[in-house]
Amino acid sequence: MQIHRLKITTVLFLLIGFTMIPGETKATEVPVENAQWNTGNGASVQNSLVRIEGGATAGNIGHIAWLKDVVFEDGTIEFELKSVKRNDRGHNYLGVIFRVADELRYDLVYLRFREDVAFRAIQYIPVKDGKDEWQKYQKQFNAARNDLRDGEWIKMRLVVEGTTLKVFFGDEQKPSLVEDHILSPSKGGSVGFWAYPTSGSGEFRNLKIVLKERLNP
Repeated sequence: MQIHRLKITTVLFLLIGFTMIPGETKATEVPVENAQWNTGNGASVQNSLVRIEGGATAGNIGHIAWLKDVVFEDGTIEFELKSVKRNDRGHNYLGVIFRVADELRYDLVYLRFREDVAFRAIQYIPVKDGKDEWQKYQKQFNAARNDLRDGEWIKMRLVVEGTTLKVFFGDEQKPSLVEDHILSPSKGGSVGFWAYPTSGSGEFRNLKIVLKERLNP
């Protein structure tokens, strides 16, 4: 009987020890194919294709579309975007938003499509109370991206963990942008897409969201 008890105790100890591994995480994909969306000015969703039109006067921080009933804190976000049309000045600013609390508070990663190649870039900014203060983060939170062209689908992947953000293009193994101190206005929130009000227009498709949950912090 002592031998059996010893075996049972050992097995239970191993099982308990295994389930309590520090830092263990759980990955869960969010179904988005038939998801419901909130749509702001200039935004529409049809058959999982999101289209956002600019053309408004400056003042509104962005035209956005964001998912209902999704809470994203950490994980990965994959999607494709396309610059359909630039504005009269030859500009287009399109991006993805995450940890969306509402229309005035979210994290934003966007691409700058410009006639001047030197100004084409990818940039991160936090949006708080409807203000982005992009000039404040222009130097430390952006990276040049001179291969941005209109009419082409651009595949992107964001990896978010705590205050760290990594942005990948296509199948690249090394991130094009890494930020270790993102300034999220909220701890968690929805995911969606964005266009600057005075931009032209853009389309977004093939959204995939995987939540990363830490089981034993």
